[in-house]
Amino acid sequence: MRFVNGYWHVEDHHSGNGTQLDSQRLPPDVATRWEAGSIVQIEGYRLRLVEAQPMAEPIREQGAAAAADVSIFLQSLGTEVPRARITFSPGEGRIGVFLEAALIEVEPGKPAQCPVVVLNQSHSPLQVHAKLIHALAGDVVLDPGSVQLQPGEQRLLVLAIDLLRSPQSRAGLYPLQMVIADRGAPQHAVTVDLRIQIRAYSDYHVRTMPDQPQIGQAFEVEIDNGGNTTQEYVIMIWDENQAVIFEPSQVELRIEAGGRDAATFKPSLARSHWFGTRQHKAMLQISAEGGETQARSIDLVSRGAIG
Repeated sequence: MRFVNGYWHVEDHHSGNGTQLDSQRLPPDVATRWEAGSIVQIEGYRLRLVEAQPMAEPIREQGAAAAADVSIFLQSLGTEVPRARITFSPGEGRIGVFLEAALIEVEPGKPAQCPVVVLNQSHSPLQVHAKLIHALAGDVVLDPGSVQLQPGEQRLLVLAIDLLRSPQSRAGLYPLQMVIADRGAPQHAVTVDLRIQIRAYSDYHVRTMPDQPQIGQAFEVEIDNGGNTTQEYVIMIWDENQAVIFEPSQVELRIEAGGRDAATFKPSLARSHWFGTRQHKAMLQISAEGGETQARSIDLVSRGAIG
């Protein structure tokens, strides 16, 4: 493309797929005038010439508006996107990177993927490679991590995220930086900032200590919070036959992700007995805010006052 005598001209230099002006293939080595409103198609790119209109805004704002009006056809996604949504490397803009979303939601233990389109805007082949900077617990890769791109070529890469389902993957919003650079000229690099939203999940384990408590002796109900966020738990215990009284009958615990805490209960008989050993059953229920409710029965032993 050249600006000659006040007009833009387009000339094809024996390109492999040719150059089209308003769907008409141009003959090679012939400069053709490019009128305002006409569309030039080169490879997968479509460029429309927009005539500048007199405006009160500064010239730099007019230029920005014109640039935003240009669309690029992304073959791998089968769609056109505004050039303004593509991040280009500084200077010549050799490398372009497009992501559909800058915010990715991930649930630990469930793989997530995000398409990434990389474009070679230069006139030479490029060997581009990717670097990911983050502090996430799990596998975060761009596949493939290194590709050879011919001039004008586009390539679809996949950002794959598979986080550990553990308290290490704390719920919240985290930064992820993607740097895609030309291996032969590292100064030509695109830096894209993403945000990873890790969803909260609930997972906890309960045990009584000892396994079979005795009437008259305190025992503990211990909870391990295996989820990725702070949880509030409500522990309730009762005897449906009302033969055993628990003090207290309800306890609330607040436990950090990956943490552990216990509630202490002391059972006593509503009515004592004199002889032998008796078995009692009680119901234990644990409710987690935003999580499942667990219920189980526990066995208790009482001994008579004599023998």
